[in-house]
Amino acid sequence: MHVGGHELPPGGIWRRPMVVPVVVALIAAPSIFALRGSLSRHPVLYGLNVPNNSQATVTDLTRKGGYKPQVLSVFVKLDSPSFTPATLERVGGMDAEPMITVEPWGWKSHWGGGDMRSYSLAQLAGGRWDGKLKSLAKIVRGYGRPVYLRFAQEMNGWWYPWAQSVNGNRPGDFVHAWRHVRGVFRAVGATNVQWIWAPNALTFSSKGTSDLHSLYPGDSDVDLVGFSGYGHGSSATQTFDPTVKALRAVTHKKIIICETAADGGSKTKWINSFGAYLRGHPEIYGFVWFNTSPSNGATGDYRFDDTPRNTAAFRNLLRTAKLTDKSALASGSP
Repeated sequence: MHVGGHELPPGGIWRRPMVVPVVVALIAAPSIFALRGSLSRHPVLYGLNVPNNSQATVTDLTRKGGYKPQVLSVFVKLDSPSFTPATLERVGGMDAEPMITVEPWGWKSHWGGGDMRSYSLAQLAGGRWDGKLKSLAKIVRGYGRPVYLRFAQEMNGWWYPWAQSVNGNRPGDFVHAWRHVRGVFRAVGATNVQWIWAPNALTFSSKGTSDLHSLYPGDSDVDLVGFSGYGHGSSATQTFDPTVKALRAVTHKKIIICETAADGGSKTKWINSFGAYLRGHPEIYGFVWFNTSPSNGATGDYRFDDTPRNTAAFRNLLRTAKLTDKSALASGSP
């Protein structure tokens, strides 16, 4: 099981309340993004998540990996003090598209805290947090350029207050909350947003729910689908296949592997298998690699550049993945 990424509180240390870090997500948009080319070409979008979106780190990883990430992630909570227009401009200044993961709770919140019920799905759908959501939406609108937005990720798990199986939430509540929040952004005029619906990999959600149908808002309210899934010694097929098949049973929207990385002694083998997996699965539109380690709060060493062998494997993965570039995004729907 992996739990989503968290921004740094002012002066704080980047930590996770649960098991593993999250990553970033990418997206294609009906009015401003889309795939160019056919499934036979199978272009793949590459995203990267690094602590605090450090430009020096992104530059270093671009040199090591041989390719520039097209998307960089930003994690936002309802009251994030550090999320400002400059946040998005900084990402744009690195020639990347921002992917915002909106986690609908407070930046001081943690699982099991006394404020969990105030972040239930019913509270979200009922409008309790509309003021905070409108503030976020206005920043996104003001940016004026394409923004990928993943709202309330990993809702099929049990480690967030918006998960269907906890906190008094009931079947159907997630869909109501999703549509309500999307409506808030639309009412504010944040039409530069692409919405990505992203559960956690089913193999890591045994305490949550595997019923993705009940959580899916519908194709008219979703632009892309995705999921979080990490390799711990197994092959990419073992890591991803159960969830990819489950998503295909729900929708035929393009799939983003929103959060992925690998650790352990078989990391090189896993990275190699991931390249083969991408080449064999044209339904996978892109992926985001979470390049973190215990030194910045992760529970494992997920860096692709921790050894020369892993760096070479990752570089080869990108070389053979037929990566898209910004010119591969045009108008139309995916």
